[in-house]
Amino acid sequence: SHLCGSLLNLVFPFFSWIVPLILYTSNNSEDTILKHHLAQSLNASITFSLALLVHTALSLVCIGLITVLAHWIMYVIWSVNANNALKAGQMYNYPFTINIVSP
Repeated sequence: SHLCGSLLNLVFPFFSWIVPLILYTSNNSEDTILKHHLAQSLNASITFSLALLVHTALSLVCIGLITVLAHWIMYVIWSVNANNALKAGQMYNYPFTINIVSP
């Protein structure tokens, strides 16, 4: 879910939150760490999609392309960190993310 949300931004920039949403809603597990990670992944995807609207507006001033590239690179790095934390069985919170969905 972490990597899917960040890498789908290359193909479907404004709709990359759909796969994390499907994974979040289809989860029936009692594992609190898994629920936390799925919620964080969905929150990060939604936040990045909202930020893309700001980047699009900034692109009218010719700096949006630079800011979206920097933001996407940070999003991929945070997704890899979150994936590694999940493998280690630890909680992870994305930086600068709006918490819309709670685990």
